[in-house]
Amino acid sequence: MTPAPWGTRTVRALWLAASRRVDGAESDAVALRYDAGMGALMATVMGLSVLEVGVVHLIVPWPAVRIALLVLGAWTVLVVAGFWAGLRTHPHLVTPDGLRLRYAHYLSLDLPWASVLDARRVSRYEPTSVTVRDGVLHLPVSGSTNLLVTLAAEQDLPLLFGRTRRGRQVACHADDPAAFLVAVRARRPSSL
Repeated sequence: MTPAPWGTRTVRALWLAASRRVDGAESDAVALRYDAGMGALMATVMGLSVLEVGVVHLIVPWPAVRIALLVLGAWTVLVVAGFWAGLRTHPHLVTPDGLRLRYAHYLSLDLPWASVLDARRVSRYEPTSVTVRDGVLHLPVSGSTNLLVTLAAEQDLPLLFGRTRRGRQVACHADDPAAFLVAVRARRPSSL
């Protein structure tokens, strides 16, 4: 993923969501979403943030504080909406060239087929944030993963904010893990 300012990527994700488009999903790619478990939470947080802005306007008597809290509330809505849009518009992709595993618009890991040893279904509860632990890059959704991709060799795995750590497996989530595995088996060259 090319480094771009957080705000630029967030605005782009919001634009893609508004135009009902998906990032990088060419006609030969299978897009696999992983955001189903987040919709109610994101809608609740955004709704409460909007409600907070209204309540603060009514109960805070100082104009400067009211404006500061209004800006903070609007920023919260933008951050949550951008994250939700990023989840929806940046699905995992299975292409003829390999896998692209993502965490919204914050992280993208391209794995050519030659580097993918195995992909299988698992059911784990993981750390709630993107991290590498014991050589496994965790890309959890609602604190869980349901797929484990094993790499042919240890490599640098991306973390948030441009950091990397060495690892040999990626634990991620897909709304339909069976469809993910079917797409991997259909696209992965038989010579591997």
